Amino acid sequence: MNSTNTILEKQQQEQMHVDKYLLSLNEKELKAYHIAREHLGMSFSLEKSIGYLNWKKDNITTLKT
Repeated sequence: MNSTNTILEKQQQEQMHVDKYLLSLNEKELKAYHIAREHLGMSFSLEKSIGYLNWKKDNITTLKT
Protein backbone atom coordinates (compact mmCIF):
# COMPACT_ATOMS: atom_id res chain seq x y z
CA MET A 1 0.00 0.00 0.00
CA ASN A 2 2.87 2.37 0.76
CA SER A 3 4.30 2.05 -2.75
CA THR A 4 0.88 2.87 -4.21
CA ASN A 5 0.79 6.09 -2.19
CA THR A 6 4.30 6.95 -3.34
CA ILE A 7 3.38 6.42 -6.99
CA LEU A 8 0.24 8.52 -6.59
CA GLU A 9 2.21 11.30 -4.89
CA LYS A 10 4.77 11.30 -7.72
CA GLN A 11 2.00 11.48 -10.32
CA GLN A 12 0.35 14.37 -8.48
CA GLN A 13 3.68 16.17 -8.16
CA GLU A 14 4.42 15.70 -11.87
CA GLN A 15 0.98 17.05 -12.77
CA MET A 16 1.65 20.08 -10.57
CA HIS A 17 4.92 20.68 -12.46
CA VAL A 18 3.14 20.36 -15.82
CA ASP A 19 0.51 22.87 -14.69
CA LYS A 20 3.19 25.35 -13.59
CA TYR A 21 5.05 24.87 -16.87
CA LEU A 22 1.93 25.54 -18.92
CA LEU A 23 1.24 28.69 -16.90
CA SER A 24 4.78 29.89 -17.65
CA LEU A 25 4.33 29.71 -21.44
CA ASN A 26 3.81 32.88 -23.42
CA GLU A 27 1.04 33.14 -26.01
CA LYS A 28 3.20 31.90 -28.90
CA GLU A 29 4.56 28.92 -26.93
CA LEU A 30 1.08 27.99 -25.74
CA LYS A 31 -0.23 28.08 -29.30
CA ALA A 32 2.64 25.81 -30.43
CA TYR A 33 1.83 23.43 -27.58
CA HIS A 34 -1.82 23.21 -28.64
CA ILE A 35 -0.86 22.66 -32.29
CA ALA A 36 1.59 19.89 -31.35
CA ARG A 37 -0.98 18.22 -29.15
CA GLU A 38 -3.63 18.47 -31.86
CA HIS A 39 -1.43 17.22 -34.70
CA LEU A 40 0.47 14.51 -32.84
CA GLY A 41 -2.40 13.31 -30.68
CA MET A 42 -1.55 10.44 -28.35
CA SER A 43 2.07 10.32 -29.55
CA PHE A 44 2.74 13.78 -28.04
CA SER A 45 4.17 13.73 -24.53
CA LEU A 46 4.68 17.07 -22.82
CA GLU A 47 6.70 15.37 -20.08
CA LYS A 48 9.24 14.24 -22.70
CA SER A 49 9.40 17.50 -24.65
CA ILE A 50 12.66 19.44 -24.70
CA GLY A 51 10.99 22.64 -23.52
CA TYR A 52 9.40 20.98 -20.51
CA LEU A 53 12.55 19.06 -19.57
CA ASN A 54 14.64 22.25 -19.76
CA TRP A 55 12.07 24.18 -17.73
CA LYS A 56 11.93 21.40 -15.16
CA LYS A 57 15.72 21.26 -14.89
CA ASP A 58 15.93 25.04 -14.38
CA ASN A 59 12.90 25.52 -12.16
CA ILE A 60 12.33 22.39 -10.11
CA THR A 61 15.87 22.26 -8.74
CA THR A 62 15.40 25.92 -7.79
CA LEU A 63 12.16 25.10 -6.00
CA LYS A 64 13.83 22.30 -3.99
CA THR A 65 16.59 24.53 -2.58
